[in-house]
Amino acid sequence: MSKNHYAEITPAKGTLSAAARAGGSLLAETTRALKLTEFHFGKVFPAVYYIPRKDIDFSRLVKTGAIRPIARSRARPAIIP
Repeated sequence: MSKNHYAEITPAKGTLSAAARAGGSLLAETTRALKLTEFHFGKVFPAVYYIPRKDIDFSRLVKTGAIRPIARSRARPAIIP
């Protein structure tokens, strides 16, 4: 990355929770998330939060076999391996 385009990774403050849209089931809760903020030519993009796998309740997820490419969106959460 150049001085005109760079990212900062910092510990997220507080507790982060992720709930399912349907039914409101709690899928993840963590105090160990990381916050990634990107800067590009003076513009600050919205932060992306990364949740450790150990803090996600995978028993509430259903494996579908479908693979979707993640669009270049700042609104999508990601998982730390």
